[in-house]
Amino acid sequence: MENRDKEVMETTVTQREETGMEGLHPLSPRLQALYDMVPEDLKLADIGTDHGWLPIDLVKSGRIPSAIAMDLREGPLDRAKTHIEEEGLAGKIETRLSDGFSEFQAGEADCAVISGMGGIVMQRILREAKDKLSSLQVLILQPQSEIPEFREFLHVEGFRLVDEEIAEEEEKFYFLMKVLPPVIASTNIDQKEDQNSKPSAAVAEDRNANTSAEGLKPADLASFWRSQGLPQPLCLKLGFKFGPVLLMKKDPALKRYLHHESDIQMEIARSLEQADNQDERIRTRLKNLREDMALLNLALQIVERK
Repeated sequence: MENRDKEVMETTVTQREETGMEGLHPLSPRLQALYDMVPEDLKLADIGTDHGWLPIDLVKSGRIPSAIAMDLREGPLDRAKTHIEEEGLAGKIETRLSDGFSEFQAGEADCAVISGMGGIVMQRILREAKDKLSSLQVLILQPQSEIPEFREFLHVEGFRLVDEEIAEEEEKFYFLMKVLPPVIASTNIDQKEDQNSKPSAAVAEDRNANTSAEGLKPADLASFWRSQGLPQPLCLKLGFKFGPVLLMKKDPALKRYLHHESDIQMEIARSLEQADNQDERIRTRLKNLREDMALLNLALQIVERK
């Protein structure tokens, strides 16, 4: 993986030089993948901005017009503010001390990036901001942990997955997801609408339809799962575990991730098989591990199938 990290960084630098972006701050492979996933010309809310390099590069390159950089911690936010001022972007990037979307008002941005935190924390942030999400066109999400559970949360809560990518950095795999927010109807169903305006749910539906045209359509994914000939519960399980869009795209990085995880699981299995097989906890763990290995092997069959 170390050689691959170096190769990715060199490729990123070369691409930036070729596109006239060599004056930008060099981003890590993870941040570069987030950069590439942000749609052009949308106002950005960067949740968990850390040192602020993502919104800085996005605005400085002209990819987006403006951004709000938010973080829960004063230290990183102060450093982000310093970097923003040094780049002469104080008029285009605003900083806010904020826990998730708490200091964000609906309509202030079109796209939100939430990255670099655990999946459980991100679930809380999205739940607490439910009444604000309908003003966004798209969200770019990158949970650091609890990834299958986070994918299931998105599915249950009605987010629409339109793309997925994997960034490889320092022998780690980072999973990025582009999603559309759920359609949220007006909280006051008795409120009268102006005859010349659409109800809020209809507006959101139109927006989602337009945005989804740029990525995966639900019918594409449904067709893919039908082609696999697998029962729906198993398809859902595979999708939550490994990413339905990554599986459908037969993503090369996913293939590397699956082989990496397979090697780890086989080594653990060998160790457990040599342990005391009379220990109920070991037997249970080995049983669960074999189930995980079977699911992983099925995912490998999908991505390696011609």
